[in-house]
Amino acid sequence: MDCRSLYDLWCEKVTDPELQADLKAMDESGDEAVIEDAFYRTLEFGTAVLSGALGASTNRMNIHSVGQATQGIADFINGQANDGEPGTVAICYESPITYPLFAPTAASVFAANGIKSYVYTSIQPTPAMSFYTLY
Repeated sequence: MDCRSLYDLWCEKVTDPELQADLKAMDESGDEAVIEDAFYRTLEFGTAVLSGALGASTNRMNIHSVGQATQGIADFINGQANDGEPGTVAICYESPITYPLFAPTAASVFAANGIKSYVYTSIQPTPAMSFYTLY
């Protein structure tokens, strides 16, 4: 699917007001390169994290990209042998901007997949996640 078709699909399907405003601003810019940059790829994991600019599109951090990535992690966890025990994850954040947006989305996806989440509600340094994962 080309960038403009993906943009049009997002315009049709997205209901979040902030994302709708972002999509409208892309179109009003009149610059097709803005839409192309936003939709030319799906945001990918970097070094153990999903990271990128906030905004509407497949190449931005938003509740949809976080939900999609979380579903992939849930599929992996549920595909591992766990002797009938539900999987468990820790959810932390480094930025107060992203926590209210993304932690509940991730926890909801994990819960829908039968995975228990420990959600930390204060900013945590990256090494803390390694500790929480082990314990």
